Amino acid sequence: MEAGRALSVCIAGATGWTGRALVQGVLEAQDLELGGAVSRSAAGRDLGEALGREPLGVVVRASVGEALAGVDVLVDFTSATAVKANALAAIGAGVAVVVGTSGLGEVRPPELGHPLEDLHGPREARGATVAGTQVHSVRVPSFVVSTEVVFGLPGERLTIRHDAGPTPEPYVAGTLLAARRVRRRTGLTRGLDTLLLEAS
Repeated sequence: MEAGRALSVCIAGATGWTGRALVQGVLEAQDLELGGAVSRSAAGRDLGEALGREPLGVVVRASVGEALAGVDVLVDFTSATAVKANALAAIGAGVAVVVGTSGLGEVRPPELGHPLEDLHGPREARGATVAGTQVHSVRVPSFVVSTEVVFGLPGERLTIRHDAGPTPEPYVAGTLLAARRVRRRTGLTRGLDTLLLEAS
């Protein structure tokens, strides 16, 4: 990518719940441009028209392989059954990948080089010890994006809680941060925490 040129982003799942919000986020960003869109249900149509707005001049493609020409980053918000093939198609074309798709569970595609885990599905629980601290995640129906951090000592507890509303907008800023940074990284990075804690 040439210096000063906007980063070209393709959104797989562009007409979906999160994809629609990401399209708007990319259109509003001065350093990003919408270079492609993938949605089987809207294939062949202008993305803007498929979203019920003015034409955007971006034709929706049925597959990721058809939408990668001139693209720097693929952002995937499709499905757990489609994301592996989408990611491998992009990697094979030299395009960086950001995966936001949920429902992956314990999927571990060896071709991607690292376990992929998802913590957003209902009825899932995860536990781990991180730097000597027990961490546990529980997802239940009715919680779209809910985070509660509890620090405790005998006789006292500090709780920090964040509840996002029922819209996809909370996903947009983090996804666009990942899209901006992914080309600087080598290998697989899991979680936004790594990106948020590293120097810009």
